[in-house]
Amino acid sequence: MRLSTSTNILDCELGVNKKRVGIIESLNTCAEAGFKVFDMNFCDNGLPDGFLLSDTWESEVCHIYEESQKLGIEFSQSHLEFYNICDMQSSNANREVREELVRRGIIASGMLGAKWAVLHLGTVYENGMYKCQKSKEKNMEYVKYHLETAKRYGVGLAIENLPDKERRRFTGAPEELLDFVDTVNAEHLGICWDFGHGNLMHIDQAAVLREIGKRLKAVHVADNHGIWDEHMAPFCGTVDWNSMMQVLKEIQFAYDFTYEIHNMTNHFPLEIRKKQLEHLVDLGNYLLSI
Repeated sequence: MRLSTSTNILDCELGVNKKRVGIIESLNTCAEAGFKVFDMNFCDNGLPDGFLLSDTWESEVCHIYEESQKLGIEFSQSHLEFYNICDMQSSNANREVREELVRRGIIASGMLGAKWAVLHLGTVYENGMYKCQKSKEKNMEYVKYHLETAKRYGVGLAIENLPDKERRRFTGAPEELLDFVDTVNAEHLGICWDFGHGNLMHIDQAAVLREIGKRLKAVHVADNHGIWDEHMAPFCGTVDWNSMMQVLKEIQFAYDFTYEIHNMTNHFPLEIRKKQLEHLVDLGNYLLSI
């Protein structure tokens, strides 16, 4: 395992700074702090001020790749645009735009050299009731469609476990996630495990990870107190990180240990964030050492 971080640790629109840090400046600052591997967050970069919506998005991606080569950094994974793809009404007012962002994110992942792109699945509700089988069927169609693009660009899709603390969501239960990936049974399909989401579900994450085993292609490293998705650094919440590190070693996890902890930094002035990044590199290296 190598330490990695989502680009949203600095390139994020939230917090007191108001004006977001551009992706190139973000990469330079993170590299200076010691980060060498990244998860390109296309969710933030699909917003109106992000590069993925622009007409020149492909040249922007080429520029980012060229800059990464100069900095000696790499992208091992990405996070694609997400929304409830099963909701054909309220959440899909901009469905065509959001689907184009998913497509562009997959292509851009390949252009950046990322091997895995993290994808959220959707949930079918009928009269307010959760429908597991219909959710599975709808998502199978959706994933198979995007797998064609992913394979063309040398990218795999890693399905993320979602929390369903307030309302049932497909893949909130680990058995749904495992069953879905096994049913599709595609070489370019795997699982991304989000530790923060798992903590919200109050489940035995070590046991789940053992069951996932070689299907695990990516992780999102974040902590919380089991109440809401705080996206804090390890040891700031209630996740048992000693146990998590042990089980990742046990199952021989071969990919990267990737922070998704933007709430750890985005409420602070930029000058303070830079020092925080150095501390977070030290913290990540400590975790990898155990």
